[in-house]
Amino acid sequence: PRDASLAESTVSDTLNHVAAIFRENGHDDPKRDAERNVARLLRRQLRSYKKDDPKEVQQKALPVCVLRLILSSNSTEIRQAMGELAGAAHFWAMRSCEYAKIPKAEQRQTKQLCIRNIVFIKDGESVEHKSLSLHLADCVSVTFERQKNDRKADTVTQWRTSDELLCPVKIWASLIRRISSYKGASKDSPVSLVQYKDKIINITGEMIADLCRDGVVAIGETKLGIHRSEIGTRSIRSGAAMAMYLAGVPVFSIMLIGRWSSTAFLKFIRKQVQEFLQGIASKMIEVQSFKHVQNPTETNPMENIVGDSFSLLMG
Repeated sequence: PRDASLAESTVSDTLNHVAAIFRENGHDDPKRDAERNVARLLRRQLRSYKKDDPKEVQQKALPVCVLRLILSSNSTEIRQAMGELAGAAHFWAMRSCEYAKIPKAEQRQTKQLCIRNIVFIKDGESVEHKSLSLHLADCVSVTFERQKNDRKADTVTQWRTSDELLCPVKIWASLIRRISSYKGASKDSPVSLVQYKDKIINITGEMIADLCRDGVVAIGETKLGIHRSEIGTRSIRSGAAMAMYLAGVPVFSIMLIGRWSSTAFLKFIRKQVQEFLQGIASKMIEVQSFKHVQNPTETNPMENIVGDSFSLLMG
């Protein structure tokens, strides 16, 4: 009774892995029949598993107001560091493995960001990290060396804002200066480093998630319509996509900033958000009548109706 059930996706992924090993060693794909299609029995079995899967529990999008509270609550160095990471992650819609330490990171394809991946630009020229005017740069570029979608050296640039806290340039400048001050820090130092009780540690994804949960509770779960248990490591990425969508950012820009290679980012748009559907009902009644254009090669359906009715009346 205590055994957990496997989800269909877990079974499918395992089968795909086994099939890949067969192919790499010169053998046929064991999942496929003589016509090279996935075997019918296997298709039915996986479909049956999928029907029995429990409902997917999505982590809710994190509102910007929570990030503002987190960034303003920098009473300790570790809270400041976590706030900076959360803020930076928001502007680049990052996955937790891109900015924080996670379990079994060496088994993942995504490479965590290091100091060398952050470049500041002022008047078209790069600014050295040791510059006193680092926080005054026009924009900051982040290069993701290796990602989940197989992209390499993918650079995304964000420009400074007029906001005192929520500014990508100021956030990264503060983070770079802090880590650079640590003994032994170098351009290869990960962005998750922080000094805690006389030693340097890495901030984990779960630490960021807990900080975001605390922020939701501080503002009010009822006010935000979010329970702390509904916040996780994906909430920042989802919140970034939601913030861009609500602000009217074009779809292609959302995809480029979040480095989505397809419309898969749509799963991060939460239709349960109240503002998501604001004004749509009004738009749906703006055009109250429309006329269908008839294809000239088709028979007028009204003629058929009239003809059939006449035949019935005539017996």
